[in-house]
Amino acid sequence: MRMPAYALLLTLMALSPAADAASNSKMPALLERARYVALGYDLGDGFVSAANIAAVAADTLPDERRAIEAIHNDLEKWNRYIVTDRPEQAEILIVVRVGRRARLDVGSGGQDSRGVSRGETGGSRGGVVSSRTIGGQLSSNDDRVDVYEARHGLPGIRLWSGAEVGGMAGSPPRLYKYFREEVEAATKKP
Repeated sequence: MRMPAYALLLTLMALSPAADAASNSKMPALLERARYVALGYDLGDGFVSAANIAAVAADTLPDERRAIEAIHNDLEKWNRYIVTDRPEQAEILIVVRVGRRARLDVGSGGQDSRGVSRGETGGSRGGVVSSRTIGGQLSSNDDRVDVYEARHGLPGIRLWSGAEVGGMAGSPPRLYKYFREEVEAATKKP
């Protein structure tokens, strides 16, 4: 009875270097085999596809829009992934966010298109109408590029992440270049 247990132990010991080498791979397999990628923005409270920029233009920074454009152009030249404007068709999502320390939105009052004041009362039905807003956002000062598994067009499991102050510098951004270099290195391994 002891012999089979001993043989099993020897077999496991012989296999452990191969298992160890496989576990040391840092690149998720999905990044190596994926074909379709969508680009987007991390707004702090959710993901918005780059194709929907008109809906979120006020919430994105010019540096983020430049980064998305530069990444898109590089992806087309790289020819590793096919960029789709429809996140639900993508296998992975590349998401950017320029570092922010804080943002505060404050607003009050105003007039509608008819010149009617939009204060605390008013409106055609006599109900309460308020345009007072207060909002805020606190974030890291680091720029970020994150790559996620796409799940029905939304970020799923984070597959790769890079963050650093000034990481959006360059065209394409330095953080994206790190991602590309790691994917290329992983796919060149035997």
